[in-house]
Amino acid sequence: DILAITSKQGGITLGTNSTTALTINSSQNSTFAGELEVTGTLDVLDTLIVNKAATAAVEIAQFKVDGTGGTSGNLSYVSILPGSDNFATQLRLHTNNTGNNYQSISNISGGLELATNDGNPMYFKTDSVTRLTISNTGNATFTGTISGVGILSDGSTAVTQSAADASTKVATTAYVDSTAGLTD
Repeated sequence: DILAITSKQGGITLGTNSTTALTINSSQNSTFAGELEVTGTLDVLDTLIVNKAATAAVEIAQFKVDGTGGTSGNLSYVSILPGSDNFATQLRLHTNNTGNNYQSISNISGGLELATNDGNPMYFKTDSVTRLTISNTGNATFTGTISGVGILSDGSTAVTQSAADASTKVATTAYVDSTAGLTD
């Protein structure tokens, strides 16, 4: 049994209390006046388009998962903020909070920015192993070998090893002077 409503005028509007809740146009596109709540699975068979005008850094979409990441009704969600001349396109990852603390991926003037606005560190992993940790104070901890060829910038410092140390450590002027028997 199916309820069929047909319009010869090209569109249909449904509402309550003299307020439009749903508009279906002649192309079969639907516009909901409020929120759309889906119980179960929402299958998007083509592209999900969120078409919301934004003139400031406001969320245009949220994908929420209730009951994850914490207690007391806290939730986890992903939000998307659009970009314009005054702000960056941004993907925010919110976990166990009210939305004020998050990690973000942004496009800043053509560059990629990874950021956190809370006190948590950032982790970079390969093969499920942390290779780089950046603390909230800016200290970086690497695992494994750090190698490279280049020139140390002016003002760089290094530990001066003893004269008997024949390793491949970076040699300081003090080390070279001590092994050559020179003094200032």
